[in-house]
Amino acid sequence: MEKFSRFKSLIVLIFLMILSIVAESPFQKGGVDNYMHYIIFFITILVSLFYLFPYPYPKFIVIEKIIYSIISAFLGLAISLVVTDSVLELLYGIDYQLKSRNFILNVIFYLITNIISIGLLNIILKMKYRGTDSQQRN
Repeated sequence: MEKFSRFKSLIVLIFLMILSIVAESPFQKGGVDNYMHYIIFFITILVSLFYLFPYPYPKFIVIEKIIYSIISAFLGLAISLVVTDSVLELLYGIDYQLKSRNFILNVIFYLITNIISIGLLNIILKMKYRGTDSQQRN
């Protein structure tokens, strides 16, 4: 299981790097078009789903995975907008769009967004299944 976890993390990291090159983020120079906000949300949901789908609990049905992915993606994006702005201001100053490259801004945004989203998924899963492990051992 640990090999699969490393493999999954590597795939997500490669996906995020490709995403940072191809997709735009709200922090790049000039901002983004209106439709891009939906694409960013959809991409965050896909990463969350990729993280959740091989989850080992048998009672964890597909619709729950989709709902939890949507919730964590929404909250992850909302929180990451504030956190990313603060991080970029600490790194580059108030005019970070002028001093930085779009690739770096995109990497920081997508990395923070998906770390928060996957972290929220882990919190949800631990809360949901906190008694399941102890019951299975007995």
